[in-house]
Amino acid sequence: MREGAAAIIFGTRPEAVKLAPLLWEMRRQAHVIHTGQHSLESLSAIMRDVRIVRPDVAGTWPAGHTDRPIGHAVAAVTTALVDASPDVVVVQGDTSSTLAGALAANRLGIPIVHVEAGLRAFDGRLPEERNRVVVDHLSDLL
Repeated sequence: MREGAAAIIFGTRPEAVKLAPLLWEMRRQAHVIHTGQHSLESLSAIMRDVRIVRPDVAGTWPAGHTDRPIGHAVAAVTTALVDASPDVVVVQGDTSSTLAGALAANRLGIPIVHVEAGLRAFDGRLPEERNRVVVDHLSDLL
């Protein structure tokens, strides 16, 4: 990966759509990491429609309780980030993939950019709301 490059992390269909313009602009300077929260098979039509290429690294999201896949994704994303050595990590939204990417980057001391930061439902019972708050607190640029 080139010096000054970013790692863009996503795992769901909505993230692929929302990050597509950023991926178009940064493709040559970005290492794209897919967590596997939604399978690449389920993303293939959307990736084709929004014209984004396959990720450099594609993870697999294990079935089961929410906590187990997040831990697995953090470990997998950490490994991908160590291999890529990006200067910055970009995550989007409020998904478990966003949380896993932010936790992995924070663990490695890599600055985090949170796209779509600051949106709030003000309902702490929602897993997405908890993810938003944690990722916003970990991020360097909102």
